[in-house]
Amino acid sequence: MRLGEMKSHEKAAAEELERDPVFRREWERTALAREVAVAIIAYRAAHKLSQRALADKLGTAAHRGVLVPDMANPGLHRRLGHPRRGAGGMGVGC
Repeated sequence: MRLGEMKSHEKAAAEELERDPVFRREWERTALAREVAVAIIAYRAAHKLSQRALADKLGTAAHRGVLVPDMANPGLHRRLGHPRRGAGGMGVGC
């Protein structure tokens, strides 16, 4: 299969969301985590930061800074630190 023949991520996800109610529920449940991940990646790219550099800026260990949180997980604060501290380190007010 050639690249041009492949479905885009958006089209594949839209088809699966339409077809599978279990997939749709999980997609909706994890929407915030995806948004956070995209924001972190965009911030790193805009500021030319490695994962380690971002972790240093946030005052956490690099291996913790790369975790994408499951927003339904009560251990979120233990894994990434308090959201206000992390957002403040990225220059985002809470």
